Amino acid sequence: MKKSLKTILIGIAACLAVGLLIAVTVFFIPRDNTSFSFECFRLRCAASDFLKDVKQQRYDEAFDRIYCVSAEDDSPLTSGESFRDVWTQRVSALREKDNTYLNGFSDLSVRKEDGSFTVTVTLSVTRQGYNDPFYANGSVITAVYDGGWKFVSVSEYDPSLQTALEKALSGRFTFDERANEET
Repeated sequence: MKKSLKTILIGIAACLAVGLLIAVTVFFIPRDNTSFSFECFRLRCAASDFLKDVKQQRYDEAFDRIYCVSAEDDSPLTSGESFRDVWTQRVSALREKDNTYLNGFSDLSVRKEDGSFTVTVTLSVTRQGYNDPFYANGSVITAVYDGGWKFVSVSEYDPSLQTALEKALSGRFTFDERANEET
């Protein structure tokens, strides 16, 4: 009787080990053209955390995931921390003055295609009091900094075609915003 219990426990342990091995293989080994890789998983978590922070008005936490660049030529801005107040003011002013804000998101997915990552998400936005879901696609995450994912924009569109919320959430800072911050 003891021998059969021991055999059953060894069988269960072997099944768990095989299941764990399959899970590791599927989710954590990078592959081309698939969303099942550890880097895709990290990117999805970073995107989800950023959007949750914006939705819940935790702008300081959301700014920690912003990669600051010049709006004119997309060159990196070295003193990104000094733009925290500017970015927070942009996002909160849009909510307070225009009643425009992110109120949710769904269908977040990350794919690695041709060596680069593509993030797609459906954003649910309230614009002037009305719910307006729209689809954001493409290079949402465009820079890696200190081993973590940082956001430049929530849209791949040219900044001149972006909505006010897309512009506010971006890490692009105009010359005027940079000049005001330096004084």
